[in-house]
Amino acid sequence: ASLLAVGITGTHGQFLANQVVSLQDEDGNELGRGISQVSHQALQLWLVEGSLPRDVAVVHRNNMVLFEQY
Repeated sequence: ASLLAVGITGTHGQFLANQVVSLQDEDGNELGRGISQVSHQALQLWLVEGSLPRDVAVVHRNNMVLFEQY
């Protein structure tokens, strides 16, 4: 499934829309990579304001690669 904004708990670093980002769990383990549809600034603003949109796909499933966990 796609990564929705409501599922994001934080961001690290700076990135623009349409750039590849690392997808990590709470412990910093990389789960995959994908092309973000929004910038880090927009995500930070949503997180600070507590106004994460429920239906915005930050990384669409067609633009995401998840790594196999062993």
